[in-house]
Amino acid sequence: MMGPGSSPEDTNKKLRPWIPFTFTYPFLLILFILPTLAIGTLEVLYRVAKKNQGLTNADDNIFPTLSLYVSAGVTFTIAATFSSFNFTVASFSPYYALSLSRTTADHSVLVNFFGSIPPISLYRTLKERHYSVSLSSIAGVISSVLTIVVSGLWITNQSTNITTHFETKQTTTWDLNWINSATDDGGASSLLNILRQNLSIAPPAGVWDDLVFPEWNSSDLLSIPSHGTTDSVKLSLPALRPELKCDFVLQTAVSRDGGLGPGISKQVDIPENCAWRDGDSTRMMFNLSYYEVEGSSFPIWISSVFDVPTIPWNGTNDDLFFDYSLSKVSSSEPSIGRALTKSINGCPSFWIFNSLIERNFNFNFTDLYIGNSTTLMCNQKIQQVQTSVVLKSEAHGGVEVPNLLSAPVLGEQTAIYLTNGLDNSSSFRYRIEPHLARNLSQPLQDRYHPFFSLITPGNFTEEFLNFKSLDDYKAAIDKAYKSYMVHVINSSIFRKNVTGSSHEELPVIKGTIHKRVARLTIDYTSKLVLQILLSIMLLLEAGAVWQMDLRGTLPRKPYSIASIMGFLAGSSICEPTFMPKGAEWMSKDELSRLFGYRTLGLGWWDDDYQDTGNDETEHPRNLRYGIDFGEPHERSFRAGCISKYTK
Repeated sequence: MMGPGSSPEDTNKKLRPWIPFTFTYPFLLILFILPTLAIGTLEVLYRVAKKNQGLTNADDNIFPTLSLYVSAGVTFTIAATFSSFNFTVASFSPYYALSLSRTTADHSVLVNFFGSIPPISLYRTLKERHYSVSLSSIAGVISSVLTIVVSGLWITNQSTNITTHFETKQTTTWDLNWINSATDDGGASSLLNILRQNLSIAPPAGVWDDLVFPEWNSSDLLSIPSHGTTDSVKLSLPALRPELKCDFVLQTAVSRDGGLGPGISKQVDIPENCAWRDGDSTRMMFNLSYYEVEGSSFPIWISSVFDVPTIPWNGTNDDLFFDYSLSKVSSSEPSIGRALTKSINGCPSFWIFNSLIERNFNFNFTDLYIGNSTTLMCNQKIQQVQTSVVLKSEAHGGVEVPNLLSAPVLGEQTAIYLTNGLDNSSSFRYRIEPHLARNLSQPLQDRYHPFFSLITPGNFTEEFLNFKSLDDYKAAIDKAYKSYMVHVINSSIFRKNVTGSSHEELPVIKGTIHKRVARLTIDYTSKLVLQILLSIMLLLEAGAVWQMDLRGTLPRKPYSIASIMGFLAGSSICEPTFMPKGAEWMSKDELSRLFGYRTLGLGWWDDDYQDTGNDETEHPRNLRYGIDFGEPHERSFRAGCISKYTK
């Protein structure tokens, strides 16, 4: 390949192996790294989307659009690199075949894989045994499908549920010191009476069943991004739950005192752990006036409710405090008796009495006999229990029955009894009987206290006798008490607004917002198909690279006509003795017959070279590198060979 006027030194500088750009190491790295990264990125994105129910919110218009452009750009780049590599392999395949060994024209100089549709080209590559071109062509065809598959990669899940956590504070707290309980209940008894007569009316905000909830600051929700549609708000709230804990008083601890004249007087032992027990003051007494049962048909059942007196009975009639009526509260005040200790720890605050009364005639007056009596000694308590409530999105700042999506879930393991302000015990001495007697409608006979209408609006005697056990009776009493007490706690008597520094002292309320949003995610099928296609392309292209190594094969690009002429210059192929006139009009079949079975090769040629059998004999310097019939002296065009044949 030395031309006129060229010195051997200049030739050594110019003649270097030419490597196609698509066969350089940087391009090959890109060729294999891009699909590998794409496979891994698809898997990572899919797992992240699955874990987070999507990659991002679809209403952020920039992300869905950007994802489409980016994925399309990546697949286009991968397809372009594979197509470029395939073009190089197809172009160089005849030269590579000539550089390996002698081959016929049908498998080398007459081969053309361009100008046909992919299936036909693939068939020709297999027929001519150019397997590197076959592998690369299949990879190129697959690369053209990537853009179709990637169009279905990104989908929008229209009903994805996402959860956002937030924190807030209570705006109301509780004051348990109901000092004037005998005169004011905040309208609770009147409200309860209205609710009982109008069952269609929902309970007031803050009350659900036997629970009372605080109000909370809903303005904290405004700082949460408003993507999607809010389905529900879930909160962990500390609720108050009143409780009437009753114990059965044995008949041996209850006695009737007939020294007060006509009427019924009951004496009950004070509990051992009650702080009121002092010396011989070990009993309490309550009294039913005679007129309550006068004119009644005997035997009859009576049911009474008593707030515990503030002075115990020490065995004399002088310490009697209240003369209770079943329908009225006596306005009398205690005028005698010793001062009672302020501690109420272990002491009852509520009595419930049921008994069968019979009349005995004894000389000039009628005596009443009490039998089959049931006495309950009760303590008023208030529990605080952590609850989980799920509210509609419209519920802001409070718990209302219409806004509850489900019943509150109670964490019973968190329940604690609150203490009073007197002795830090868990007992409360609230005076509730006057309000119930005054404001509850009384559909029952006068011998039943209105409190029992909270258990049944009908005949309480039948209800009482139908209780299967004392525990069932106590549960009914507790339920009736709670139905009233929740409205007292929910009133302004107990519920107080949080002001000043007290706001910081309250515990944090934790909650979650559940929203339905359209989330951008990855379609699993499209992801899997893309990964499979990219993996197949990698394997095919790796096979093509392994089948063909173009390094040191050609000194320059073979694409131009002049370059092709240079490879044939000086060869016997261009001699008139072989290539006749009019060869330009020959068809491929005619050219194939012309070449016949003659073999060709690519390498270093010297028509004047004669082998002397001595390696030390100096080779001629006027050599050419190109294509010719026969076997060249050297097939490689690497730098060492250039130096060897041009020195």
